[in-house]
Amino acid sequence: MKVEVITDKKNELKFKISGADPHSFCNLLRVELLEDLDVITAGYMKEHPLYDYAIFTLKTKNKKPITVLKAGIKKIVKDLDVFEKKVKAVVK
Repeated sequence: MKVEVITDKKNELKFKISGADPHSFCNLLRVELLEDLDVITAGYMKEHPLYDYAIFTLKTKNKKPITVLKAGIKKIVKDLDVFEKKVKAVVK
């Protein structure tokens, strides 16, 4: 997966994600970020079905977008760790 920053402003972060299935990862990230009450908008668009990248946009009220993004990623990793432990407990 490759991440390329397009816009990094006070309350807006826009970046390009390529090399992964944009819908799977970006949708998971979008849903997690929208849980933060400081997030105005979090979403992505895939410019063309044949392109292997998506453009993700995050806009916040007061917090720095990069801070919100990092917290969202940490939460996803934590949730995945919990999920992995539960699966291991069931599947032996």
